[in-house]
Amino acid sequence: MLTVDEAYRVAVGMAPAVRAETIPVEAAYGRILAAPVKARLAMPPFPRALMDGYAVRASDAVPGAVLIVTATVYAGDDPGGIRVSPGTAVRIMTGAPLPEGADAVVRSEWTVQDTEDTVRILRAPDPGESVQPEGEDARPGATLLEAGMRLYGPQMAVCKSFGVTHVTVSRTPSVTVITTGSELVDQPSQPLRPGQVYTTNDTLLGCALAALGVTRLVSLRLDDDEERLTEALRHWSSRSDLVITTGGVSAGDRDYVRSALRRLDADIFTERVWMRPGTPMVIGRLGSAAVFGLAGNPAACLIQFEVFVAPVIRRALGLKDAWFQTRGMLMHDVRFKHTRHTRMLRARACLRNGQLLVDAGFNQSSAVLSSLGLAHCVVRLDEDTAAAGTLLPVQWLSHTEFAGDIVAPT
Repeated sequence: MLTVDEAYRVAVGMAPAVRAETIPVEAAYGRILAAPVKARLAMPPFPRALMDGYAVRASDAVPGAVLIVTATVYAGDDPGGIRVSPGTAVRIMTGAPLPEGADAVVRSEWTVQDTEDTVRILRAPDPGESVQPEGEDARPGATLLEAGMRLYGPQMAVCKSFGVTHVTVSRTPSVTVITTGSELVDQPSQPLRPGQVYTTNDTLLGCALAALGVTRLVSLRLDDDEERLTEALRHWSSRSDLVITTGGVSAGDRDYVRSALRRLDADIFTERVWMRPGTPMVIGRLGSAAVFGLAGNPAACLIQFEVFVAPVIRRALGLKDAWFQTRGMLMHDVRFKHTRHTRMLRARACLRNGQLLVDAGFNQSSAVLSSLGLAHCVVRLDEDTAAAGTLLPVQWLSHTEFAGDIVAPT
């Protein structure tokens, strides 16, 4: 039986090596950069106007000066052949390239158009006024995004702006989830017979894996059948980086995960962890696949996943490990019976006056699923009691880690 910290070290030690692949930017949403993104061109690729107004020579545009307007340049125009010479101005729109000879833009509100072809200056611009120089944002070859960043809309827009068509990202590990239990019914549209419940762990784990960025996922459900489970483990361990089972890890007559793994000569590193909920848990290796046997109770299953499996996925994606590095302040006292186990409390988080507060004041039973819908994080409690105001380690649930889903108090 391992402590939480020992089990964590064993688990992350089995993380698959980071592997990279190059894919089109438009297919990279949610993926993790395995290499920096560098600018392919300068941005902007030419000096451009930041305001509607008149492109001028700053030395000419003194208050009261009347300049001859020789042309108009719009965004998207090629200003070749247009030149601002002494005593002249060119009408220009936001985003348009600056014509040759100009070194400033006088905003429209700083001028008065005396005639169709002349403009009078009311306020003098400084050299460079309302002009964005070529390459001010970045030059070709400049690093735009660092390795380890997750690509969302803003990052993908940066790539597109600088002419980047492909990015090198971490290849997601392949994961197989095997949900076991003869009592399980897959579809809520099906009526339940006595003794049956609807399957939830496949949804819990599938969504958590998707939130982490896993795109290669196989999910199947089996009844409590040792032969079928053994065959499934044998088959999918040769085709997956990780195999995750749920249910069947205790010592009941129909708990077959451990016996099936032994029949396949798997290396089993632990069958129990000093943690509540989620004491029965298998961590092992079958061939080249890391195997995690999680509990059947939904809350225990999800907490085991978040505490031990999610860090493995993050490492395989090249992400920095942030295991329980956040600290949150308890909003109320907690008290439990004495035990050697580390307790993992599902909690709701909020920010108040710059302090992260955590509320773990709802049903913590491993068989209760409804309170998971309220939780943002898992709080680690290594003692039997903790008073309100105590700072405790916090691990974000996978679906909140990147969304920043922290709700401000009302």
